[in-house]
Amino acid sequence: MNKHEQDQDQQRGFRPSRRWALKATALGGALLPLVLREEPASANAAEPGLGSAFRPERFGARGDGRTNDTDAFAAMGAAIQAAGGGVIELAPRATYIVGKQRFLANQPTAGDIAAHVESFLPSRILWLRALSKGLTIRGNGARLRAADGLRYGTFNPVTGRPNKHPLPYLGGDIAYPYDAMIGLHSISAPVVIENLELDGNCDNYIWGGQRGDTGWQLPCNGMLIQDCPHVLLSNVQSHHHGLDGLQCTAEGAFTVRNSRFHHNCRLNGNLRAGTGFFAVNSDFDFAGKGTRFSAPAGGFALEAEFPGRPIIAPRFVNCRFRHNRYQGMAADTGAISGASFEKCLFWSGARQESNPIYISKPRFRFTDCTFGGPLIVGGSYARDTDLPFFERCLFTDDPARGSLDGTVSTETSIINVERGGTMFRKCRFLFSNSRVPAIANGMIVLDECILVNSPRIYTIIAGTYRNCTITGTSIDLSNSSIAYFEGQTTVNGRLMTKSSPN
Repeated sequence: MNKHEQDQDQQRGFRPSRRWALKATALGGALLPLVLREEPASANAAEPGLGSAFRPERFGARGDGRTNDTDAFAAMGAAIQAAGGGVIELAPRATYIVGKQRFLANQPTAGDIAAHVESFLPSRILWLRALSKGLTIRGNGARLRAADGLRYGTFNPVTGRPNKHPLPYLGGDIAYPYDAMIGLHSISAPVVIENLELDGNCDNYIWGGQRGDTGWQLPCNGMLIQDCPHVLLSNVQSHHHGLDGLQCTAEGAFTVRNSRFHHNCRLNGNLRAGTGFFAVNSDFDFAGKGTRFSAPAGGFALEAEFPGRPIIAPRFVNCRFRHNRYQGMAADTGAISGASFEKCLFWSGARQESNPIYISKPRFRFTDCTFGGPLIVGGSYARDTDLPFFERCLFTDDPARGSLDGTVSTETSIINVERGGTMFRKCRFLFSNSRVPAIANGMIVLDECILVNSPRIYTIIAGTYRNCTITGTSIDLSNSSIAYFEGQTTVNGRLMTKSSPN
C-alpha cells in the first residue's frame, strides 16, 4: 500500500463557499451555479441485480483496480432509479476505478449534463434522485478510486491544454472529474452508506487553471447528499477529492459515525442547511494539505447558503478536527446557531496551518473538548447567553495532547466579541511556548479556570477572572488595564482585589 493509500451538482444549485481569512477576517466570494440537465437513463438499464441486491459486476464492472467501471456504475444507477431504490452490494475489498471525461472541443450537445461546459464533460457515476424505496450501499470494505489523469480546472476548449485566467473567473472552459462519486437528492426513504472508501486520487489529476474567486471552486465531491431526511453514513472514508469529502444538507436525521474525511482539497465536511446533523467518532483531518487547494481548506464548515434554510443545532461527539490548512471547524456564513461539541479534539499544527476553530455565530457550546492552537472567536451577540460557551475544556500548546505530527501553532488566540458574559467555566489554559488568549473585552468572564503561562513568555491578560488561578512570572499586571478579578482569584499565589467592571 502506497503512502497516498495509507493516508487515509457541478450539482444543481451548487454554490462554493466564500473564502475564509486566516485570522479575524472573512472575505466573500461565490460562483454562479451551473445549470445541469438530467442525464438520460439507458433503455436497457432496468435489469435487476442478483437476488435482492444490485451488484455492479452484473452491469459489467470488474472491480480489479485497473478497469474503468464508470459505465457499469452509471448503468446500475439507472436500474436503481427505475426500480425506485434498493440495495447496492459491492464486492468485498474490491477497487472500482471510476471517472471518465469527454473532450467537447467547444461543441456541447443537447444531451450534455452541464449545458455550458465547453472543454471536458464528466460522466456521472452514482447520481440518484427521489427514490421512493430508499437506498442502502453496502461497501463491504470496497473502494471507489478516481482514474488517473482526470482533468480539473480550466482548459482550452480547442486545444485541450490548461488555461490560466486572472481571478475571479467564471468562464465555461472547465473540466471536473465528477459532480460527486455518490450524488443523492430528495430521497425521502432511508439512505444508508456503510463500509466504503471513496478515493478522489487528486494527486494524479491533470490540473488546469484556477476557476472561481480563489483556487479551484468546481464540483468534485466524494458525496453530495441533499434533501434526504433519513441518512446514515457508517464507517465511510472520503478523501483526496478536488472539492469536498462530504457536502450535505440535513433536513431530518443525518448521522455520520465511525467515519473519516481527510486530505480533501477544499473541505473535508460541509453542512449547508438543516436541523438534524449528528457526527460521532469521526475524523476531519488534513484538508488542503496537498500542493493544490482551495479556501477555506478546512476540516468542517457550517455554511448556511440557502435562503430561508438555516443550520440549527448540529452536534458533534468525540470527533477530531486536526491539522487542516486553515480552520479545523468554521462557522461564519449565513443563519447558524446552537452547535454543540462534546469530547472533541481541535488541533492546528505549525507553519501553513491556522486555527482549530473560527466562529462568529450564537449559542455554540463546547464541553470537555481539547484545543491545540489559537482560537478565533468574534461576532456580535444579542444576549450574554448567545456567546460561545466553553466548559471543562483544555487549551494547550503541548503536542502530546493531540498532535498527529508533533507540531502545534504557537500564535495567540483572538477573542474579540462586542459584549461580555461567561464564556469559559472550569477550563484549563496550559501554555509553555505561547500566550494565554488575547481577550479584547474585559467583560468576558472566565469562571473557576486555571491559566498557566510560561515564565519565558511576556503577556498581558484581559477579561474578568472569577475564582481563577493564574500563574506565570511574565504576566504584566500593570499594563493589563482590562483585567478584572472577582472572588478568590490569585495571580502567582497573590489574592487579587481588583473588582469587576459590572
